[in-house]
Amino acid sequence: MIEMLLATMLVGLLTTLSVLTFQAVAHGWQASTDYLDKMQRTDYALNQLIIALRSAYWPEGGESASSKSSETTKGGGTGDGKDRNQYGFYDPYDREGERPSDSDIVEWTKKGSALIGSENAIADAPHRVRVMILEEGDTEDGDDDKFERFRFREPVKKTGLYARAFVDPSIASDTTEKDDAHDLYPQPTLVADGVVGFRCRTIKEPPSKTNDKSGKKGSYDKDSDAVQDTFEDKGFPYAVELTLFMEQRDDEFFSQKEKTTIVRVVKIPVYEHSQGGSTGGTK
Repeated sequence: MIEMLLATMLVGLLTTLSVLTFQAVAHGWQASTDYLDKMQRTDYALNQLIIALRSAYWPEGGESASSKSSETTKGGGTGDGKDRNQYGFYDPYDREGERPSDSDIVEWTKKGSALIGSENAIADAPHRVRVMILEEGDTEDGDDDKFERFRFREPVKKTGLYARAFVDPSIASDTTEKDDAHDLYPQPTLVADGVVGFRCRTIKEPPSKTNDKSGKKGSYDKDSDAVQDTFEDKGFPYAVELTLFMEQRDDEFFSQKEKTTIVRVVKIPVYEHSQGGSTGGTK
């Protein structure tokens, strides 16, 4: 009888250990799969951002008559035709970007389907695109101090990186009223969920031929005056440094506690053209 009890207890103990081990392995596999999936989606989002920035648009004639005014409005290109940077890049924030509420919002004018999809009716025309982090339940974007706010048709369902494209009234030939922008400013498109922070720094000017600190040609010093946390100048910067922050992963796995960041530096093809040079990218 005692031997049977001991055997039963041993079988029960082994079964319990087997179940716990299986659960731990399954949990770890699921966490790793989710992590790789988020990395793939974040990498896709960054590639879309890179393509969109390389598709930046600046008109052949340079500044339009309305962009020469010294009077500016909120949001880089959503104003009433008096914005000096209506076609250019606009990044007015100095934020850390590690939480949704701390993330940057940026705008620029581009052509092409990057971020907005090939089926979008305005993909082949010059359009403004706003990139930002939105949280689940958000009903509007923008900021009272920097960007004019636009309400959504329905609340945001997932926290992530979003893009919102619209034909700016100062760019579109068939719209003149500021209120028309609301009708041309659709629901934001989810580029990638699982991204909880977005930071953008600008490199205002080309790097020197030889950097004094690195000694590498074509490199730049991150502490130099040319690298800025905000950009409100006319036209486009020489390049931008993009950082995406992925959401916190499973706390049960110590190796996955640290928040992952992905950083890319993207050169803007139309920089020289937007600064009055003779060459440029998409025009």
